[in-house]
Amino acid sequence: MNPEVSRYYDYTLPFYKFFWHEGTNAIHYGYWDDDTKSHKEALINTNKTLADLVEPSRLSKVLDAGCGVGGSSIWLAQNYGTHVVGVTISSKQKKQADKNAQKACVENLTEFYLRDYRHTGFTDSSFDIVWGLESVCHAEDKKDFLREAYRVLKPGGKLIIADGFLTRLPKTTIEKHVYDVFIRGLALSNLATIGEFQEGLTRAGFKNIQMFNKTPHIQKTAQHMYGISCRWVKIFAIARALRLVPQMIVDTINAGLVQLDFFTKGVGGYYVFYAEK
Repeated sequence: MNPEVSRYYDYTLPFYKFFWHEGTNAIHYGYWDDDTKSHKEALINTNKTLADLVEPSRLSKVLDAGCGVGGSSIWLAQNYGTHVVGVTISSKQKKQADKNAQKACVENLTEFYLRDYRHTGFTDSSFDIVWGLESVCHAEDKKDFLREAYRVLKPGGKLIIADGFLTRLPKTTIEKHVYDVFIRGLALSNLATIGEFQEGLTRAGFKNIQMFNKTPHIQKTAQHMYGISCRWVKIFAIARALRLVPQMIVDTINAGLVQLDFFTKGVGGYYVFYAEK
């Protein structure tokens, strides 16, 4: 994994806490439906949407691949009594995840490790579910993650992924600029097209592959992120000029400005993939 990814999440941990997850420990887009009343509810809805597809239980063992500060892991443990193992390459995220689990009184159901989800070190066929919520995007070659997910899943195990993807390659100069700003600001090497990812799932050996376009459901979250970025872009530009923050923070704000166009102009989309071993 690119060391820039771990540096990015180590540094931005307090920023996500202040600006984004509102006590949910979520570092992802929120899912809006007709009954959703707030950004916080939308963030929780994303977990609910994925859980409804994989149906975790007290007997399930879940690998939260790219667990962040433990948001989904803790939610699964609290709501399903599920045993969840989370991995992250950010040392600060790992420490915070441990603290969050203790605070939520689910430390007996959760474990967090400083490991790369492409090479976890776990034994073959040891998980019922592999859960990747806006983490697989950080793999330079997504097939590396898919091969490892397949290896650690038990026969009949389920893979669930929610992430940003390219619906097609950028064509115009503006589209290429939006894409470049988006991936640079979020410490991504690239995004896979939905076709490439489907092919990768098949080649890894997965079956019963299903894809769900959730782009319409994250539009309000994209608008919310755009609004936050608009309010803070000048302040962080000044802070950068005064050398109070690194360039990565300015790049992150810029990504927040362009992501709305990325998801509304037809280049990018937010998709959920479900598959079985």
